[in-house]
Amino acid sequence: MTKKTDADLKSAYIIYGEEKWLAEQKVNEIRKKVFLGNEWSEEYNYTLLEGKNIGINALLENVNQVPFMATRRMVVLNGAEIFTFGGKNNEEQKKADKLLLDYLADPNSSCVLVIINNYLPEKKSSKTYAKFETLPAVEVIACEQLKPQGVKIWVKDYLAAYNISIDRDALDYLTAESSRSLGILANELEKAITYTGKNRLTLEDIKQIVTPTNEETMYRLFDFLVKKQSDQALSVLYNLFYYGQNEYQVLGFLERQYLRLLEVKEYYAEGLTIKEIMKKLNIPWEFMVKDFINQSRYYQKEQLEEILAMLLEAEMDLKTQPNSRERVERLLVELCNALKN
Repeated sequence: MTKKTDADLKSAYIIYGEEKWLAEQKVNEIRKKVFLGNEWSEEYNYTLLEGKNIGINALLENVNQVPFMATRRMVVLNGAEIFTFGGKNNEEQKKADKLLLDYLADPNSSCVLVIINNYLPEKKSSKTYAKFETLPAVEVIACEQLKPQGVKIWVKDYLAAYNISIDRDALDYLTAESSRSLGILANELEKAITYTGKNRLTLEDIKQIVTPTNEETMYRLFDFLVKKQSDQALSVLYNLFYYGQNEYQVLGFLERQYLRLLEVKEYYAEGLTIKEIMKKLNIPWEFMVKDFINQSRYYQKEQLEEILAMLLEAEMDLKTQPNSRERVERLLVELCNALKN
């Protein structure tokens, strides 16, 4: 049945991994190759099957349909768990496995099948999955989450397509928060490209435009406390509470930040360089050390030691006072007012 119709197009693709944005981009690339920009053909010959309960019979029925006034169809199976297909027992599951593998060994040359599975790592070592890579008409594509350095390369490549570069501090800041998927990063980069109109993005550009995560919002809270801006600090605190952060998380973050601030202040006073402080305190990003150095100028060493004592007292109070949020609010006001120069 199988015959080569396009040297750059397979009859089936298995896309796996947790990075959904990469998977979507790969599907779009395949879709463009199949339909070559013919929107009419795409409308009548593109089928999306979604849901983990899609059965093997429904899948095979779709991939074996004749294209409507075109040379190819495209069928995308998204969200189904490969080799489960709603089978009620092991025998049904084995039957579904065999039917799919039989199809992939000799697929319909007038249909391109794409199977997307975001949770496949445990299947990778299975005997059934291993057979995929031996099938000439099938291409297996990994869309796993990138490591931090890989994310930085991805960001630079994304911007390079627009002839835009990014400062190292801005890149570190943008990629420091691990909860951002590539899809979220792509959206933030598009905002930066649109609203700045610049060919080089700075740290200030990114801070002004990028939507902060809860962790970044905590850093904003700390910055307001350092500058003794109590109204702004309380506004950020209420925002953190609204989005699910609790008083213990906020207090723990502040304890870590003020302790780190004291350490950076002491090391910098001793003459250590930014790189040496990064290594000494295991801080991964240079922009963080620079922020600590700037923030440390607002305090004397004795003031920071007094703040750490205030935080410890507040921590003890949280364990005994019924209205712990109110105690944290009072603490923020105390941090801003009690130590004003």
